[in-house]
Amino acid sequence: MRRLVSLVLVLAMLVLSSNINQLFAFSEKQNLLHNFGITHYDPECAAVGDVPEPAVGAPASPGDIDLDSLQKYADPENNGQALGGPTITPTAIMLHWTAGAYANDPNDIVATLRSRTDENYPNGRQVQLFVNDEGTVYQLTESLETKPVQTMDDDPSWNNKTIGIEIESVSSEDINENETALLENSTQYQAVLGLVKKLMERYDIPAEQNAAEKKGVFGHYEANAGNSDPGENFMAKIRTDISGASPAEESAQTPSNGECVCIGGGATALRGDSNIEKIFNYFIDKGLTPEQAAGPAGNAVVESQGDPNALAPAGTAGPVSYHGIFQWDATDRFPRLESFARATGRESSDLGLQLDYAWYELKGEPDTPAADQAAKASHDNAYNALIAVTTVDDAADAWTEIFEVGAGAAKRRVEAQRVYDEFAGGGGGGGAGVTTSGGGCGGGTFINTDGYAFPLEIPLGDDGQPDKTQLLGAGAQLPCMGGATGCHHDGSAAFDLTHTPASATLGKKVLAIHSGRIHRLTDNYKDENNVEQPGCFSIMFEQTGSQNPEDDGWKYWYGHLRNPTVSEGQEVEAGEVLAEVGELRCAKNTIEHLHIDRGSPKGTAGGSDSARDAGLIDLINSLYEEMP
Repeated sequence: MRRLVSLVLVLAMLVLSSNINQLFAFSEKQNLLHNFGITHYDPECAAVGDVPEPAVGAPASPGDIDLDSLQKYADPENNGQALGGPTITPTAIMLHWTAGAYANDPNDIVATLRSRTDENYPNGRQVQLFVNDEGTVYQLTESLETKPVQTMDDDPSWNNKTIGIEIESVSSEDINENETALLENSTQYQAVLGLVKKLMERYDIPAEQNAAEKKGVFGHYEANAGNSDPGENFMAKIRTDISGASPAEESAQTPSNGECVCIGGGATALRGDSNIEKIFNYFIDKGLTPEQAAGPAGNAVVESQGDPNALAPAGTAGPVSYHGIFQWDATDRFPRLESFARATGRESSDLGLQLDYAWYELKGEPDTPAADQAAKASHDNAYNALIAVTTVDDAADAWTEIFEVGAGAAKRRVEAQRVYDEFAGGGGGGGAGVTTSGGGCGGGTFINTDGYAFPLEIPLGDDGQPDKTQLLGAGAQLPCMGGATGCHHDGSAAFDLTHTPASATLGKKVLAIHSGRIHRLTDNYKDENNVEQPGCFSIMFEQTGSQNPEDDGWKYWYGHLRNPTVSEGQEVEAGEVLAEVGELRCAKNTIEHLHIDRGSPKGTAGGSDSARDAGLIDLINSLYEEMP
């Protein structure tokens, strides 16, 4: 009897131990988030959620990809060597899907690609990389710079500049089924995302597309119109995750309304040529004045010359004790920076990450750890002191004395003044009444002195600053005129607004052209075959609050939208986000674009071919011409 009781107790302890281990494992996943004040963590959040455990050999997160340690393919037809070929200098990344049952073995994908021969590709095709459905990454070629031979029949020059990634998907004739399978396999998706990010970093490949120069991250369908892989929604998610939003803005603060918090894993977009200019503009974009922003930027010159990899000993000799642009100490603040990096899925040596962490130290709301509370009390004071100053010297002193707790105030004032003198003229927020802003969310906003905003977010150039030259009207460079070759495809008084290329417009923010209210939100969209398209929207917007009251009452029609952020009757401000540009199906399978017109005479509903106000042409053109 005693033995039986003992056995039962042992089994009970084992079950309890297992449950406790699971509980601790769950807690460990959240400790980093809670340490940064993220108390409303929801594992269902898209950017943070519980990713299924990856298969053996697969990466657990985008940061785990090591381009120098990928599993190399051994070609049985080439004495066990990887695929060879000429060397290229990559400037673009191309994502494909297999859409076939090629199993997990790279031999199958190589054999299938080799079998695709024709007069242009007598030896078949190839790509450099393959990601199977378990998330395992295989390097098929001798090096990542080995030239691929892809299915780019309409423009083979892509092969000279592109790294190709083949993604295993289900065997189906249904495009949507293949794309859904890719999006639902989070382990595989994380591997693809991590691979894309590392390739972008190594080869300085921009997120923004430039098809003419073969630069950027593309889906196969975006470079070859005869293809559909790997799907518009898949590429939209990839683009969102590689551009990302600033974790300091979207994640490191506890929301007051109890909503869940998702942590973005993308890099923070920074504006400027040098690191010091980027640091200065970062604080400008956070709302500081040029005088205030010069304080931390001037301190960064003294501390590190703006180098996020800068290291320094505590004295004239000894082990490394200080790290990064603001020389965080190795025993206290830098370990917390590293934890912040892990929690947000980025590298601690990333300049944007270090700036986001500095902003978190200034503004983030800590949870209960005593060490964090004590450390942040002084940093909060630094923020309060910084936003209260009006001169460059006072900003340098506030940062030095409270945030850095450093010496050499005179030198820091000199450097802060130099930063101000060099960058204040064009670094901040544009002229009076003008708002131009880049940032982690992917684009810029322009509002003129009369209170009108350009209705589509402005693309960012390679330098991270808004670049209006990438905006088009009906495929023509703005400003455009009315008529058959004007701003709208039929020459009427309306605009078909896109980025360059048009496919890059998908998911971009659609903005209120003026203050006003949402008159009507409609979701009964139909395609060219009169088939209803769920998830596609249009918005009727009524202008109010004009500087000249006679301008109130115009009704604008926004078309071809998805993911509206407003509701009928809602009051909005100029430049406020209304929705996103929708998929091709929301635009009758023409191109991804924002349609905007306004009804004539004033007060007439927009959206009618026969009642469009020609004054909109001058308004949009003038907004474009006023942009910096």
